[in-house]
Amino acid sequence: MHTCTLTAILPLTPAAKKAWEKQQRALQKGQSPKEVLSWVWAWSCEVTTTFEILKMKVVEISGLGPLDYAAVLSGKCPIYLFTNASNLSTGAWLGQGPDPDHAFPVAYDSCSLSATEHNYPTHEKELLAIVCTLKL
Repeated sequence: MHTCTLTAILPLTPAAKKAWEKQQRALQKGQSPKEVLSWVWAWSCEVTTTFEILKMKVVEISGLGPLDYAAVLSGKCPIYLFTNASNLSTGAWLGQGPDPDHAFPVAYDSCSLSATEHNYPTHEKELLAIVCTLKL
């Protein structure tokens, strides 16, 4: 997953591709990543341009917005609760917008799982995320 993300963001140079392939072969042989020599990063104009574009995209990401109670009461912008759970924690965010795909975040929450909760099946962890968020 990380490789795909980085390849999509940063231009893959021949040296980087060769180093990555070498590392993959070494890992398949059971060698640790430290045994594989790393490649030297060459900061080119193309990389600088890509980095500047990436910075602009990050700045465009909106932060938390205020909850518009009037829009909620009028039915124009309902509130949506988005939750998720992993083996380590639960997370949620409250969003408001015309539909779930266009909701903007108004609040975030996360909670670590206890030792007992780590043993819950996936569907119970997902329900726990909802319960923990609604208790706030």
